[in-house]
Amino acid sequence: MILVEFTLYHPTLREALRATPGARLVWEQSHRDGTDHRIIAWVEGEDLDAFEEGLAGDPSVVTFSRKAATDDRRLYQVTIADRNADLSVYPALMDTASVIKRLTATAEGWHFQVAFPDRDSLDTFRAFCETNELRYEVARIYEEEGSTDDDREFGLTEKQRDLLEMATRRGYFDVPREVGLEELAAEAGISHQAASERLRRAQATLNSRALGFDAEEPTPE
Repeated sequence: MILVEFTLYHPTLREALRATPGARLVWEQSHRDGTDHRIIAWVEGEDLDAFEEGLAGDPSVVTFSRKAATDDRRLYQVTIADRNADLSVYPALMDTASVIKRLTATAEGWHFQVAFPDRDSLDTFRAFCETNELRYEVARIYEEEGSTDDDREFGLTEKQRDLLEMATRRGYFDVPREVGLEELAAEAGISHQAASERLRRAQATLNSRALGFDAEEPTPE
């Protein structure tokens, strides 16, 4: 199976999460029974009362209830509005036997690690996102065993692959970021602009290949 890590920019719980930028949601499960679509998730952060106020005013939320609580996190069951439930990628992933390995959400989006069984399942996901005008950004693609796929399969140059691997390992794509672009550029021995362009090209290529788009051969650097 192919593991893909990506950020999905989705409207569900967007307002609640933006109301508390320091909050982090950790998904546990989703359940759909007829028109009733529910999410069960832990939410971590310092101001969880503000998060609950955000839930109350979030247009994607029909109802919510707190199921458990500790000092710094709470377990919620949230019923999602139909218009948002129809945009859920969960059914599209389940229909293709794709496995959600990890799913969190912050004010910056929904952060997925998904195991796709084959290229067809990626195409199904791409088609769903295109149809529903959902945007996402791929951060990393690798085999489930842990070895990286052949770089040429995903259209990366050696320099792009090296910088992308460094950025991933050092936490550049984490939320919040563990390292900045200036530090990555210095460590790679290149300028800030060169690092920015190299990462941008690498991510654009990964997005195209992962989503099944035709991509040009990598530009030599």
